[in-house]
Amino acid sequence: YLPSGHYAVAGKTAAYQPRDSHPFLVDLLTPDFNSPEIIEKMLTVVAQSIARHTNMPIHNIFIYHRQARSGSVFDAGEIVRW
Repeated sequence: YLPSGHYAVAGKTAAYQPRDSHPFLVDLLTPDFNSPEIIEKMLTVVAQSIARHTNMPIHNIFIYHRQARSGSVFDAGEIVRW
């Protein structure tokens, strides 16, 4: 979370989370073995969950999906492979 006035879109800062601008920004990182259909489902479910738990309109949520390749993740003290 950023302090009030530190989030900006198109040069306009926000003192609070507006319902129709300054969307929530989400970076979704998943393993690269998911199908496009599963990725779409994950994006939809994450957006729905955020909207439900924050009372923010779903159209004001921005989610970017990235895929992690096997061998390109370090977790729990080791390189992770799948």
